Amino acid sequence: HRGKFQSEIGALFGKEGYQGDFYGIRLGLEAQITDHLSAEVDVESVDADSWLVWDSENVIGDYQRRESTFSLNMSYVRGRHELRLKGEAVAINANLNSSLQVATDGRVSPVDTGLADFTVSEFAMQLRYRYSLGRISELFLVYSRGGEFEGGRVSGSLGSKL
Repeated sequence: HRGKFQSEIGALFGKEGYQGDFYGIRLGLEAQITDHLSAEVDVESVDADSWLVWDSENVIGDYQRRESTFSLNMSYVRGRHELRLKGEAVAINANLNSSLQVATDGRVSPVDTGLADFTVSEFAMQLRYRYSLGRISELFLVYSRGGEFEGGRVSGSLGSKL
């Protein structure tokens, strides 16, 4: 297994939101570095014309969205020991197209609200150690860390928010 690499590239596209399209790209790389150590990296970027976000009661915001995701997984497995590192970062920029109100009969109409552009970014990381004590007994030690930012429009690239 040593020195084995695998890569993946994918295109994403389809319909999303009220009357919009989305498209994106996904890149992935997996590596079996040694017999005991492996790593995986994934990067994804998606753009959407229409992304619906519920605000309150029957009001939704229709946003143009750019989302970037980065994830890393590393594993070291040897005998009864296993050490894993997992991390993920997500950044979203959302620009308001319009505010919409949905009537009880299902009709959708524009409405004037205080909705605005916004940015969201999240990060999560986990370091996990597992020791196999026996056939059905295991000891786990886990350290997790994460954070989130939500706010109005922030200048800069999505990469700077990751």
